[in-house]
Amino acid sequence: MCYPACTCANQCAIVRPPEPFGLSLGGTRFTTLSGTLSFPLKAVCPAVIVPFVLKQSEGANELSSAPIGVFDSGVGGLTVAREIRTLLPAEDIVYYGDTANCPYGDRSLEDVTRLAAAATAYLLSEGAKLIVVACNSASGAALQELRRRYDVPFVGMVPAIKPACQASESGRVGVMATAMTVQADLFSDVVTRFATGCRLTIQTCPGLAEAVERGDADADETHELLRGYVAPLAAAQVDAVVLGCTHYPFLTPRIQQLLGDHVNIVDSGAAVAARVRQVLIEHDLMNRAGTGSFLLTGSGPLEVAARLAARLGLSFSLPVAPR
Repeated sequence: MCYPACTCANQCAIVRPPEPFGLSLGGTRFTTLSGTLSFPLKAVCPAVIVPFVLKQSEGANELSSAPIGVFDSGVGGLTVAREIRTLLPAEDIVYYGDTANCPYGDRSLEDVTRLAAAATAYLLSEGAKLIVVACNSASGAALQELRRRYDVPFVGMVPAIKPACQASESGRVGVMATAMTVQADLFSDVVTRFATGCRLTIQTCPGLAEAVERGDADADETHELLRGYVAPLAAAQVDAVVLGCTHYPFLTPRIQQLLGDHVNIVDSGAAVAARVRQVLIEHDLMNRAGTGSFLLTGSGPLEVAARLAARLGLSFSLPVAPR
C-alpha cells in the first residue's frame, strides 16, 4: 500500500511512518499494535481526496491477507463484527470503537463526517483492505464522503426497512433509531424505496446507545428507559421492529420480552456481513487461509468493549501497550 503525503497549506503530512509505528500530530490518541498514534481529527485533510491508495499494480490477491477494518462510535459495531466473523471465519478483523466520542447520534453531520474520516484513516494505517462503517449514524452522515475520499471498498449500514416490511403481516412496522439516523438522506431513501404500503412508527431513543456503551444493558434504569421507547410501538400494534442502531441488538431479548414473541426484531448485521463477502469476492480480496484474528482497538478504555465482545462469543486480542 502507498501513503502519499498531503502537500496542502495545512501541512497534514499524512505519510506511512517507519516501524515501529509512531506518528505524533497532536490530538486524539489511538493505541495500535506497535505503539500509540496521536492523530487530530482535522489531520484527515479534505484536500487529500485519496490519502490512502491501494496500488492496483500489486494485484488484489496480494491484499487478500490484509484485515477487514470495522469501526463504530463505540461498542455497537461489535454486533456487526460478530456476523462478519461467523460468515467469514478466515478473515482477520481490526475493530475500532470511537468510545471517546460516543455517541455519534447527537452530533452534527460535519462532526460525524470528521470523526468517521479519522476512524477510516486509522484503520487504513493498520492495513485494512475493506472498511465496514458499522454505525448507522456514520453511514447516514458520512458514507458517501468516505467513498469519495478513499480508494478502498466500503460497506455501510442500511436500516433494515425492506426485510422488516416483507416480514410484517399487518403492514405496521416500528423503527428504533438515533435522531441522526432518521434525519439522514439514506434513511429517507430507504423508506421511499421499500416502505410502500407499510405504516412506520419511528421512535428515536436518546440515551439508549449510551447505556449500552457504559455496560449497563442489563441495568434496571436501562430497562425503564427502554420500556418508555417501546410503549409507542406496542400501542401502534407493530409486528416487526427495525433496530436502526448497532448498539440495540444487545437489548434484543428485553425488547422481545416487552413486545411479545409475535413481533419480529430485525437488524442489519447479517445482511452487512453478506455484503462484505460479496464485495470481497468482487475485488478478489477473500482470505481463504487466514487465522481469523480479531484485534480490538479504540479511542478510549476497552474494558466494556472487551466484556461485550466476550459476551458475543468473539475471541480477540488487545493492542500491545506502547513502550
